[in-house]
Amino acid sequence: MTRSIIELSPGSQARHWTLQVPPSLCAGSAERPFLFGGSGMAVCIAAMEAAERRPPTWVTAQYLAYALPHEDLTIEVAEAARGRNTVQLLATARVGDRAIVTAQAAAGERPGQIHRQLVTALTAPPPQDCPQVAHGGGNPAGVNRQFEFRLVHGRFPTFGAAFGPPGDGRLAFWIRPHEAVRLDACLLAIVADFVSDALNDAAGQRVHASSIDNTLRFGPIEDSDWLLCEITVEMLHGGVGHGSMRIYSQGGLLMALASTSLILRTPRAPDGAANPTHQETPA
Repeated sequence: MTRSIIELSPGSQARHWTLQVPPSLCAGSAERPFLFGGSGMAVCIAAMEAAERRPPTWVTAQYLAYALPHEDLTIEVAEAARGRNTVQLLATARVGDRAIVTAQAAAGERPGQIHRQLVTALTAPPPQDCPQVAHGGGNPAGVNRQFEFRLVHGRFPTFGAAFGPPGDGRLAFWIRPHEAVRLDACLLAIVADFVSDALNDAAGQRVHASSIDNTLRFGPIEDSDWLLCEITVEMLHGGVGHGSMRIYSQGGLLMALASTSLILRTPRAPDGAANPTHQETPA
């Protein structure tokens, strides 16, 4: 059985787990890496699944502070409410006394209930027929470089030239991890934070994006070599972008819905540069 992309160790107290932040779960530049927002959510999901052994149906996380590579995270899980089939949980990931991520979740399923999928994935060529795109970012060991991306629709953020006029903020791509890891809720949480990849098109220029929050709603999860991600940026306002993602299996099964808000910052131009959109910065 393949390993999960998040592997926690038991903590010193009940319902506590620990993780030393690996560079492979970080975003940012090589000089200033930090824990990727989706990785922080995934860490909380892993702890809640370890506490209850039930699949999450809904998780929402707020990103409060940065954790750095090799810092020790402690994740504490608390019960908020318990029903016959569902338990509601709270999780907080900390470095020392500093809260990094807080998450709330509902976990558990009611057996024998109806399942209907009322939306369908866009018609996409198979991954091998779509162009491979290099994900931006200046950290060769970071989370962006752990995945292969194949463009289906829209403009993917590359960092070699000016981005051009604003588009419709819609982006679709195939994605798969380079390493053999289990397709589970933790992996989907990391993938869901790539909503930021559509922000450059929506803004029509280079932007930094720092996640404020993310909410995931899970359906059934099935094995799939590739995931099809459909992203829509619905609004840019007040320095914040609001976007959503649908994540499908190769067979068209809708496995997760994501909704997130991100702080937008225009990168500064290097000395002597006339166009700030030419600077190579992570989205």
